[in-house]
Amino acid sequence: MSKQDKLTILVVDDDVFYLKSIIIGLDGKYHDKVNFKYFFNPIDLLNQLKANEFQVDLILLDYNLDNSISGIELIQRIKAINPQFDIVMVSSQQNLQTVFSTIKSGARTYIQKGSNILKDLQDCVDNKIASKEDERLAKKTKKIAIFAIPILVVILFTLYLLKK
Repeated sequence: MSKQDKLTILVVDDDVFYLKSIIIGLDGKYHDKVNFKYFFNPIDLLNQLKANEFQVDLILLDYNLDNSISGIELIQRIKAINPQFDIVMVSSQQNLQTVFSTIKSGARTYIQKGSNILKDLQDCVDNKIASKEDERLAKKTKKIAIFAIPILVVILFTLYLLKK
């Protein structure tokens, strides 16, 4: 996969241990398919998103960040920058109201931290990679159709004229 075809996934968490384990677990498997950018601070994330310096394909966001902003508020502020951002909330919160609130605020899904977190995150990244590949294939198919349809019309018209 070329550098421009690589996905960009932002990982936001203020827990250094967790962030380092995610770096090791995800970078190792996806180094040729994904550029990961890591943020300890939600304000740094918002500033980067506002600067719009790179394409963002997925944001993996911790619910409990530092006291400056809640996970729900951060989702809302991210969506205010660009409503198309794909956000996955990652948290140890087990409260169903928290899960519903994050989804209602604009997160695509909620992944609970635990023993299966790395597998769950890998599944999430795999799904995003597959989705991006489907988008690329659809664009290529559309380009082919744009060129093929006029040619097909000319061929059919020529055959029609030859039958006369």
